[in-house]
Amino acid sequence: MGISDRLASLHAHVYPFVYSPIMAVADRVWFDSHRAYLARGLSGNVLDIGAGTGHMLQYLVSDDTTVHAIDIDRRMLTKTEHQRERIERVQGDGQHLPYDDGTFDYVIASLVLCTVTDQRKTLDEVARVLKPDGELRVFEHVRAGGIRGYLQRCVAPTWYQLTHGCHLERDTSNQLMTHQLFDEIELVTLHIGIWPVRPFIRGRFQRREPP
Repeated sequence: MGISDRLASLHAHVYPFVYSPIMAVADRVWFDSHRAYLARGLSGNVLDIGAGTGHMLQYLVSDDTTVHAIDIDRRMLTKTEHQRERIERVQGDGQHLPYDDGTFDYVIASLVLCTVTDQRKTLDEVARVLKPDGELRVFEHVRAGGIRGYLQRCVAPTWYQLTHGCHLERDTSNQLMTHQLFDEIELVTLHIGIWPVRPFIRGRFQRREPP
């Protein structure tokens, strides 16, 4: 194993332990109310894609919900073991969700669409596992405009390596609004966070039948 491979392996093992305390601070400062918004009025079967170390799960579990959490990184997912037993945890890829068609009433995507390999395929899979008229709720950081966007492009390759695969430049809003299987219910831009992870979007999209 070469030096670069060793560094990559070290980073993959260390990152789950660094990510959780960083996100805990971000939740307190910026994200708490937006995570709570994603969980408002949930009932039935709920899927949290890219659950990571479980920062969204505490908002999702209630007497009215059955929660499934999926993440591609087993080391990240094992950090959720302190969560309630009512959560079903699965290691898997958002582009190949291991669920039957129409399984879920809601799918939650919180700070995950920046890391998936292919956003369109992931959204296709989300649409497949949602029930008719089911709802996708998202909270994601997106690319900026102007000079901030230019600077994002400059640091994007380094950021990708440091953050275990986070893309700074994705136009997630457009991917959501142009997807043929989702109707926009609400979508807002939020000028929170610190550069280069700024701005954010928060929204709700309803699953519709294919044209």
